[in-house]
Amino acid sequence: MNSRRKMASKKLGENDRGRVKIKTEIKTKTAKGAATKEVRKKRIYRCPQCKYRTDCGRAPLQQHMMTHTGERPYKCQECSYASSQKGRLKQHVSAVHRGEKPYQCDQCSYSASQKGTLKQHVSSVHNKVKPYKCDMCGYSAGFKCNLRQHMITHRGERPYQCDQCPFAANQKVHLTQHIQAKHNGEKPYKCTECDYATGHRSTLTYHLTKHTGKKPFKCEVCGYSTAVKSCLTEHVLIHTGEKPYQCGACEYATVSLTKLKKHMATHTGDRPYKCGHCSYTAIQKGNMKRHILVQHTSVRPFVCVQCGYSTARKGDLKKHVATHKVVVKEEP
Repeated sequence: MNSRRKMASKKLGENDRGRVKIKTEIKTKTAKGAATKEVRKKRIYRCPQCKYRTDCGRAPLQQHMMTHTGERPYKCQECSYASSQKGRLKQHVSAVHRGEKPYQCDQCSYSASQKGTLKQHVSSVHNKVKPYKCDMCGYSAGFKCNLRQHMITHRGERPYQCDQCPFAANQKVHLTQHIQAKHNGEKPYKCTECDYATGHRSTLTYHLTKHTGKKPFKCEVCGYSTAVKSCLTEHVLIHTGEKPYQCGACEYATVSLTKLKKHMATHTGDRPYKCGHCSYTAIQKGNMKRHILVQHTSVRPFVCVQCGYSTARKGDLKKHVATHKVVVKEEP
């Protein structure tokens, strides 16, 4: 037995000569059953372009190299999504096209398509673990990558530029969604209750509440409820008086990260939304939609029930109704 082991060890050393190795300990058993330790040498595969290294074989290194080459051989058959990893393609198909979310939180109704996403949810929502804090505002995150993404809002950067139009985004995923929805006409997120489809998962989530009528997020102070968690988070700040999102260029502060992003555009001069019919540009997407509706279409969705007056702007209808001396009841 021992002579065989020595021969195997000798062959291993001869075959691996010149390779970069590390030592790892593995347990084996002798003929008598006593546990002993034997040193086995493994080959380390190193990336020639960065510090990545692995001792799990050549395949992980080949997978890693795609992050440098940009190669994405695994392509979705239902949309333009592509990935460098087969597992991620499976997750994409499961989550986006099948709507599967097998990972269920045992503390609330949240479910996720990926185990890692569920772990992030539990850590940040239930355990309140957010060690990464912004030194410019009150934002904190459970993960360093989220903080890095947040810091872009303070700098006003939009590094991801569309090569088909002037649109630019501060996140790569937003650019991908823009291209899919605006240029490729792809709307992979489909409602199971009606024909509605969208290029954004969050938009579909909000749309589904119109069918269910559910507003699971409730304020403990005043009873306010909403279908969107971020809306409740902003609402609660009304009671506390906090304005955690602060501009680094002036004294402006707000309860909403979205509002801070819009405000930052006033400093950078960035107007990413451009009209396809004229030279008009806008800081906000909603302003662009209103511009197109008013200036380039004949749609007048807001109609006075007293005289038939119609307008493209809700605010104009309110002013008009006031001329009838009728109190306009504010929508919740």
